[in-house]
Amino acid sequence: RRPNFAALPAGAALLTGASSFGGWWYGARGWDAPKSGAVGAMVADAVGILSETLAGCFSRVSNVGAAAYLAVTYFASYLTLVRVRMAIAARRDPSAVAAQLLIVSTYLLVASTAYTLKDVADRNSLDPLEVATFV
Repeated sequence: RRPNFAALPAGAALLTGASSFGGWWYGARGWDAPKSGAVGAMVADAVGILSETLAGCFSRVSNVGAAAYLAVTYFASYLTLVRVRMAIAARRDPSAVAAQLLIVSTYLLVASTAYTLKDVADRNSLDPLEVATFV
C-alpha cells in the first residue's frame, strides 16, 4: 500500500493560517506576545470582530451590489457547511477528510472575500481612497 499524502496540504494550510494570524496579531494590532493580558485582548478582539461580522451578515443592505455580494456570502457559507458535513461523514478516511477540508478552505476564502466586498458596497463607494476597509 502506497502512502497517501493528502493531509500534507491541509497541514501546510493550517501552519500558514496560524502564522498569518500571528502576523496580524503582532503587526496590525500592535501587540507583543510577552505583554501581560495579550491573549485575553486577542480573544476579546476576535470575539468583537466575529460579532460585528455576524451583525453585518444580517443587517439591511443599502444597494443591489451589496445584496449580490451578501447572496454570494450566504451561498459560499452554505457550501462550506455541506462540505464540513461531508468531512464528518468521511471521518474514517483521513485522505477524504483532508480533501474535504481543502475544499472548505476555498469556500471560506470565497465567503470572506464576498463579505468584504459587501461591506465596501454598503458604503456606496468602490473608490479605495474613500473607503477604509482593511483587506
